[in-house]
Amino acid sequence: MGWIFLGCRVADSPALAKDLGRLLFHDQVYVIVRAIFFLPISIVIFFVEWSRGTREAPLLKVSREAKAEHAKRVEKVAQSVKSQAGEGAQLFTSRPDRERISSRILAPRKQKIDTSELKNLVEVDTEKGFAVVEPRLRMVELSHFLLSSEAQIYPRERPWSRQGYSVPCVPELDDLTVGGLLMGCGIESTSWKYGMFNEICQCYEIVTCTGEVQSVTEESDKELFHTLPWSHGTHGILVSATLRIIPAKPFVRLQLTHCEDRDSLCKTLESSVGTGDHEFVEGLAFNPSFAVVMTGSYVDAPDASDEILSLGKWHDPWFFKQVQEKKEGEVCWSTTEYLHRHSKSIFWELAYLQPWGNTMFFRYLLGWINPLNIALVKSYQPEWTMRYYCNVNVIQDYLIPLTELKPMLDLGDDSLGVYPIWLCPYLNKHHEVRSIHHPHSDKDEMYIDVGYYGLPSVVNFDMKSALRRIEDWLLPRKGFVMLYALHTLGEKDLRRMFSFEAYDRVRSRMGSASIFPTIDEKVRVG
Repeated sequence: MGWIFLGCRVADSPALAKDLGRLLFHDQVYVIVRAIFFLPISIVIFFVEWSRGTREAPLLKVSREAKAEHAKRVEKVAQSVKSQAGEGAQLFTSRPDRERISSRILAPRKQKIDTSELKNLVEVDTEKGFAVVEPRLRMVELSHFLLSSEAQIYPRERPWSRQGYSVPCVPELDDLTVGGLLMGCGIESTSWKYGMFNEICQCYEIVTCTGEVQSVTEESDKELFHTLPWSHGTHGILVSATLRIIPAKPFVRLQLTHCEDRDSLCKTLESSVGTGDHEFVEGLAFNPSFAVVMTGSYVDAPDASDEILSLGKWHDPWFFKQVQEKKEGEVCWSTTEYLHRHSKSIFWELAYLQPWGNTMFFRYLLGWINPLNIALVKSYQPEWTMRYYCNVNVIQDYLIPLTELKPMLDLGDDSLGVYPIWLCPYLNKHHEVRSIHHPHSDKDEMYIDVGYYGLPSVVNFDMKSALRRIEDWLLPRKGFVMLYALHTLGEKDLRRMFSFEAYDRVRSRMGSASIFPTIDEKVRVG
C-alpha cells in the first residue's frame, strides 16, 4: 500500500517527482539506489526475455510462402485503414512508446493501426543484390541473417555462398527497426560513403490514406520516393521496403588514431572522409583533449600481427571502453560484433544505469544480463521517472556540415558538457527532388552526426534552454535535429530547418492530411 500511495503522490506532485528523480539520477546516493532498483530489474528482464525466447535474435527463414503470407498481412493493414479512415480521427501505428528508440514521451494517440505482425523477411536475392523486409524487423535480426553462412533461404538453388552479406548501412543498436530508420532516419559508420539508411532503399511499399497498397520507386513517383524518409509515416503506412545488400567479409580491421586536441580531431575526420578505400569512419571524443578516430575495412581474416578484440562474450568490456584504453594502431573484430558494437552498453547510456557495469567483477559475475532490452526497461519504469529522465538526461543527435564541427563541439561544452561524444560523418546526398532532410546546395555535402548521450555537467543545467540555444545556432548554419529526440522546435521552426515544398505537394495530391497527422504532430512531445 505504501508503494501505491507513493506512486499516487508522485503522479500528482511534479515537485516530488523532481526530487525523487534527482535522487535516482544525480545525487551521491545514486549508486546505492540503482543497485537496489536497477540491478534486480535487469536480472528480471533477462529471465523474462529468456522465458519468451527473445533473448537471442531468431534465425529468420525465407520460405516459398513468404510473399503470400506477406500479402495477407498487408491486406489486414489496408482493411484496417479503410475501416478507420471514415471515423474522423488521425491514424497512427500501434507501436507503443516503450518499443521506440526515443528520448521523449509522445502525445497520446487515439486511432491506431496494428502493424505488429510486420516483422518478417520476405525475399532475399543475392544475385540482384536486394532484400525485401517488413518494417518491424529489427536490425539485429536482419544483419545476423545476412551474415550467417547457415542462412535458410528459398529456393535452395539460388546461390548463397559462405560469403556473408549485409545492408551497406547497419545502424548499431539491436532494437532499431527498418521502418523507424526509413520513416525517421538512420546513420552508421559507413554513412560517409553511402549516406543515410534511406539511401539504400530501392522501393517502399505503403498503404495510402485510401487503403490502397502502393509500391513506390524513384521511377514510379520521384517526389513521393524522396519525401518518405523523415516523413514519420505521414504519407502512409510502410508495410515493406526493398533494401540493397552487398558482400561482407567475416572481419573488420580498424585503424585507431588518437587526437589530443580539437584541431587535430577535425583534421583527422576531414582527411578520413576525403580519401581512402575504407568502409568505416567513426570518432569518439572522450573529453576536450582526447578523442579516437577509427577507420576500417572488411577483411577475410586477421593478419598474424593483428590484435583480435572481442565483444561477443558475456564478460567482454564495452566497446567504447576498449577503444578508450587501446593504443594507436590496428585491431580486429568479427563483423557481427563490430556492426552491433554499441548495443551491449547502449553506446554509454548503460554506464548511468549500471555505473559498475564495466568492472571486471560485475562483467564476469552478471555480464550475461546485458544488453538490456530497451522496451522492457521502459515498461518497468513508472512514467514519472521516465519523464524526469528525459528532462535531465541528454540524448541528442545534431547533424551539421563537417566544416562546422569545431564550433559545434565548443557550443556543446558550454551548453551540455556531455562526454563521450559520438562523431559519425555522413554524405548528405543531393537529389533532383529536394527531400525533407537535404544539403543546402546543388551537390552532395559531407555532414557529421554529433551525438550527445548522457548526464550534463553544466552547472544549473536547464534542458529546454540548452536545447533552444543549440537549435537557434543550428538554424542559420544548415544544421538539423534528429526528431526522435526531445526538442523545442515548433512547426514554424521545423519548416525553417527542413524542406517541406515537395512534401506538401505530395500530401496535397494524395489527400494524406485527411487521416494522417503532420510531422509536427507525430514528433510533438506529450
